[in-house]
This record gives sequence, C-alpha cells and structure tokens, in this order.
Amino acid sequence: MTQVNQRILIVDDEAPLRDIFAKGLSRNGYQCDTAGSADEANTLLRVEEFDLVLLDISMPGKTGLSLLATLAKSFPDMAIIMVSGNNDLETATFAMRQGADDYLAKPVPISLLVYRIEKALLRRALVLENKAYREHLEHLVTELNLRLEQNRGVLTSLNSLVQSLMAREQETPQAVAGLQRAVSDIDSGLDSLAEFAKGIISDAPDSRRQG
Repeated sequence: MTQVNQRILIVDDEAPLRDIFAKGLSRNGYQCDTAGSADEANTLLRVEEFDLVLLDISMPGKTGLSLLATLAKSFPDMAIIMVSGNNDLETATFAMRQGADDYLAKPVPISLLVYRIEKALLRRALVLENKAYREHLEHLVTELNLRLEQNRGVLTSLNSLVQSLMAREQETPQAVAGLQRAVSDIDSGLDSLAEFAKGIISDAPDSRRQG
C-alpha cells in the first residue's frame, strides 16, 4: 500500500516514457519528479530527498549503471529500481550486486511497476527499521555497561566490609549495619538492571510485532 508523501525520481532520456511513468505513479499516490539524464538527476538529488529512484540503464552520456554506483554509495537509505530495454540477466545480476533493489525490462505495465515499487520500498523500510534498532541497541548496551560498572563499585565496597567483619577490624554491629546497607544497594541496583533488561527486550522488533 502506498504511503503518503513517498517521492520517486524517474530518470530516463525518453520524455514520453518519463511522462507515462510519472502520470501512472501519481495516480497511485506517489509524488514524482523526472530527469532526462544522470546530470539532471544529480542536480535534483543535491537539493531534494527521494524514497526511490527509477533509473534507466541506457542513456546518452553517463549511463544508469554508472549513476547507480554513485547513488548506492551516496544515498544508502534510498531504494533504486533499474529499468532497461533489454531483458539481460547478466546486466540485471550486475545491477543488483551494485546496489539496485530490483530490475525491470521495458515495456513495464504501470500495475507491475507499482507492485515492484511497493515491494522495494517495503524492503527498504525494513532495512531502515533494523538499522535504527541496532543503533538504539548499541546505545542501550553502553548504558547497561555503565550501570554494571556502578554496581561493581558497590560490590567492591561490600567485599571490603565482609573482609573487615571477618578480621574483626570493626565493631560487629557497625560492620553488620554497613553490610545491610550494601546488600540493600545491591538489591536496588539489580532491580534497576532487571527493569532495564526488560526494556531492551520489549523494544526488540519481534516483541513489538507480537504486541
């Protein structure tokens, strides 16, 4: 299903085909811009953001495959579908290895184009979701390590108190009171870590989908 405000850049040197694609995709809810060459596409991409590029392979000057390499490196979060007048398996395989999400041979019915665009955008959305989750998880792990380090300090203090009690270096009532305080601190710290761990688990993508 098309999401609101998803933007597509159609790059093809054939003006009639650009118009057909743009009109057909616009009727299906996409916002479309067009470019007649790789240079025009680069100009638009410097000032605008797009969710997907529909990129013709054979164009005068810089080819679609040359532009693909640049786009895959500069815009890793953007989906790319290659379009070619030749149904060439070798070229399709090369394009996919270079970072394309899909490959279509002309002529392309609008219904098929919309279907493949929806699939490409869905796959890209899942990739971005997983990327965001990994970054979030890395932040949580850093915070968890910090909390563990803080509790390690409490354990060190507790060990000192136990050693002091055993050696009778302090009065027993004072040592016991200190031991009780340390145990209470540790219990509190462990409860905090347990709640923190539950938060990490509940934030996992699988948990959120099941909820």
